[in-house]
Amino acid sequence: GPRKLEHLRWSKDKNLFESWRDGRTG
Repeated sequence: GPRKLEHLRWSKDKNLFESWRDGRTG
C-alpha cells in the first residue's frame, strides 16, 4: 500500500541525504 511506498521513498531520500552529507564532510 501507500505506507510501503512512503517507506521506500524515505529510505531513498535518507540514502541520498547521507551520501550528500558524507560528500560534504569528506
